[in-house]
Amino acid sequence: MTRYVIGPDVAILLARNRAVIRDEQEILAPTLLRSQLLSLLYQAVHHGEMTKQDA
Repeated sequence: MTRYVIGPDVAILLARNRAVIRDEQEILAPTLLRSQLLSLLYQAVHHGEMTKQDA
């Protein structure tokens, strides 16, 4: 099995592209991913780069 460690920017990209992760792949993330991701989403909405609904 191939494992990939991702950051919040990649998590957003995968979600936007509605990426499908195959069974032979595994996505891993650091513990801080959730708070970092929420911070990036808040900033994107605040700067008008993304709607609240999309975030």
